[in-house]
Amino acid sequence: MTDERVTDILKIVKMNLRIDWGDDDKLIQHKIKRSLKYFETITGATLDFTDDSAELELLLERVRYDWNNALDDFEVNFKREIFALIMTKAVEAEPDGED
Repeated sequence: MTDERVTDILKIVKMNLRIDWGDDDKLIQHKIKRSLKYFETITGATLDFTDDSAELELLLERVRYDWNNALDDFEVNFKREIFALIMTKAVEAEPDGED
C-alpha cells in the first residue's frame, strides 16, 4: 500500500471518528498500517482497500475499535464480516481449474 493511499484512508478515518485536529495523525496512521497488516495476514492476500469495498469498511471499523481501546471486541463483533472477507479472498485465489 502506498503512503498516498494511507493518507487518503487517514482522511476517511478522521472524518469517521470526527477528529479535526492533526496532533494524532501519526498515531492514527500507525493504527491504519497495523490494521492493514492484520487483514493481509488473516486473508493471505494483498488487499487494495478501494473506496466502497468490504475490506475498507472493516479497516475503518478496526481502526475505530483500536482508537477506542476496544480492539479485543472487534473480532467478536465482526466475525461474520471477517469470515466473509477471508472466504472471498480464498475463492479469488483459487485457480480456475482450466488448462
